[in-house]
Amino acid sequence: MWLTSVTIPNSVTSIGDQAFNNCTKLKSVNIANSVTSIGDWAFEGCESLTSVTIPNSVTSIGSLTFGGCRSLTNISVESGNTRFDSRNNCNAIIATASNTLVAGCKNTIIPNSVTRIGGGAFFECYDLTSINIPNSVTSIDNSAFYGCSGLTSVTIPNSMTSIGDVAFWNCSSLTSVTIPNTVTSIGDGAFSSCSSLTSVTVGMETPVSIASYTFSNRANATLYVPYGCKASYEKADYWKEFKEIVELGQSTGRINFDENATTLPEYTAGEKGDVSMRRTIKAGEWNTIVLPFTLTRAKAEEIFGEDVLLAEFTGFGTTYEDEDVPVPTSITINLTRYELKATKPMTGGKPFLIKTTKNIEYFEIDDVTLFTDVTDVTKSDQYDISGKLTGTLVKCVIPNDGLFISGSQFWYSTGMTNVKAFRCWFELGPVLDKETDFSSRIILNFEGEATGISSMDNVQSNMDDAVYDLQGRRVAKPGKGIYIKGGKKITVK
Repeated sequence: MWLTSVTIPNSVTSIGDQAFNNCTKLKSVNIANSVTSIGDWAFEGCESLTSVTIPNSVTSIGSLTFGGCRSLTNISVESGNTRFDSRNNCNAIIATASNTLVAGCKNTIIPNSVTRIGGGAFFECYDLTSINIPNSVTSIDNSAFYGCSGLTSVTIPNSMTSIGDVAFWNCSSLTSVTIPNTVTSIGDGAFSSCSSLTSVTVGMETPVSIASYTFSNRANATLYVPYGCKASYEKADYWKEFKEIVELGQSTGRINFDENATTLPEYTAGEKGDVSMRRTIKAGEWNTIVLPFTLTRAKAEEIFGEDVLLAEFTGFGTTYEDEDVPVPTSITINLTRYELKATKPMTGGKPFLIKTTKNIEYFEIDDVTLFTDVTDVTKSDQYDISGKLTGTLVKCVIPNDGLFISGSQFWYSTGMTNVKAFRCWFELGPVLDKETDFSSRIILNFEGEATGISSMDNVQSNMDDAVYDLQGRRVAKPGKGIYIKGGKKITVK
């Protein structure tokens, strides 16, 4: 259908099943406050729809109501609705009583009060590239991420107990998945048709029962299991059909580092040891990395390849259209090649950017010097405003306004963004105004040439009302005075 906009009048109380199904040109919809129910598949396949607001009169929302709405960037529920909410400006619809997320979009940030991701919540959300699932979530229902073909990796939190049928079916860009030992059931077809899935890490010492098509690409994937459990998985139906089964930390006396760990293993800074590390790196893309040990040139090339490319943060520059406005219009981050030499190792605790020509998942290396802390790399722009590249050796939350790389794009953290261990982020004094377009406004320069990361089209934040004082500091509740909003001066009286 060629319908581009629709207004539901006050005389309507119910939007029926499949009412606007596959209206691919529909861009906007205005739902009257008289509507109390929205049926199954009501707006499914409306791939041009960008925004939707659920009025406070709605008490019932069906299955897959907004499935396949790939352009949807803003979802909200009016205040006063007793059945549903969009708490913390999360860009999602949440069933208030059950704390179940029933509908999300590519900009959704799952609040840490959500306990369940409902059936079809992100159904065919093609442009969803990454999602942080908080530790409050205990179950992912059937078809929750069905057809999310842009999703590249997912870590199931330690709170999870069940993954539903076809939960991640046809997530064709998904390369790795980590499943904790708390999971007791994995549904039929949960990871079926995930054609790029080459790494599956499980924490369960006893294999849970799976079907023949739970992991349909298992013949091309490596399965990582807890130490001492390889024999059990080699005997278990369908688990035994993985291309390779590897025990994690199987070397006696080896110090085991894992990107999903929230604490470091026990060791002393400066001591030498043999280590194993679980750290995924996607080939051909810039990744950030900080290691808890130093690698000689030979060892770094053994792990990452002889053609590994390392870069260090050497400074940044800012551009302002109005000198009286402390919010820059663009930021350029400068990187310089870090040449590994016999006398110049990959230093432990130092943040780097790295690009490899092969995927990295797990490695072991012997006789390395260990570190327990990250050494920030601090630089200033032309106005002597300080910024830094920092990182973490454990899984943690990136501070508010931390600028990190995911899926070859820059993102701002809202202060609720989880990051795995051995990764880095920028904390720059100037922060771009988040109300305007980010395209080409932040540039990563490697030795004078822009890298593949050159935009901020996706911002993991909801900062439409960001207000700054004249010193460039964000103000949550501005009193009387002059402030900056949207790059312009405003007066609060």
